[in-house]
Amino acid sequence: MRYFIEQEADKKRKLFSESYAEMVGAFKHENETSKDYNGRQLLELIQNADDAGAKYILIKIDKENQILSISNHGEAFTKEGYRSLMIQNLSSKLKKTYIGNKGLGFRSIINWSDRIRIISNGTTVEFSEEKRKKEFIRLFKEEERLKIIKEFSFTKNVNPLPFLAIPTVTNSQNGNQFTTTIEIKYIQDYYEDIISQIKDLKPEVLLFLNHITKIELQGFENVN
Repeated sequence: MRYFIEQEADKKRKLFSESYAEMVGAFKHENETSKDYNGRQLLELIQNADDAGAKYILIKIDKENQILSISNHGEAFTKEGYRSLMIQNLSSKLKKTYIGNKGLGFRSIINWSDRIRIISNGTTVEFSEEKRKKEFIRLFKEEERLKIIKEFSFTKNVNPLPFLAIPTVTNSQNGNQFTTTIEIKYIQDYYEDIISQIKDLKPEVLLFLNHITKIELQGFENVN
C-alpha cells in the first residue's frame, strides 16, 4: 500500500513539474469543492464511514492538542480510495450505490485542517500545509514560484499546490479495534464550527444511513 501511494505521489510531482497550469487548475478546483461542501464536514465523514459498511463510529475531540478524530470499523481504505483523494473527480464508489458523492465531500475538511491523517490498512497517510509547502519548493525554483504567483494573481502567502495531492506515507498499525481513523489537526478558528456541527447531529440522522446504528461522542461533555 505504501509503495502504491508513493508511486501515485511521484506521478503528481511529474505532472505538476511539467505543467504548473495542471497544478493550479487542480488547486482551484479543490478550493471550490471544499467551499461547496463547507458546513457539512461531519456529515460527510459520517457518510463516508457508512459507505465503508461501518455500524458504529466514534467521534472524539482533544481540545488541548486541537485534534478531531472519526473512527470506524468498516472496510479499510483501498488503493482506489486513496487515489480518489489524490486525483479529483475520480472515485472508487462509482460501481456502488453510496450516499457520498465521488469522495468530494472529504475535501470539505480541508477548510478546517492544518493536517489530515488517514490511519488505515497498515499505513498512515498524512496531508498537511507543511508538506505541500515543501513540495511546492521542491518542484519549482524561487523564480518559477514567483512567476506562478504573479501569473495567476495569487497573494504571496498562497501555495497553489492541492492539499490532497502529495501525502507523506508511513507504515503503521491502528492499535485499536478500528479499521480506519481520520485524524484532523484543526485550525483553532474553526473550533466553534466543529462544535456547532456536533450540536446539530440529531438521532434522526441515523434514518438516512444504510449501516450505522450508533454514533458515540467523546471529549465533548465539558466543551463550549
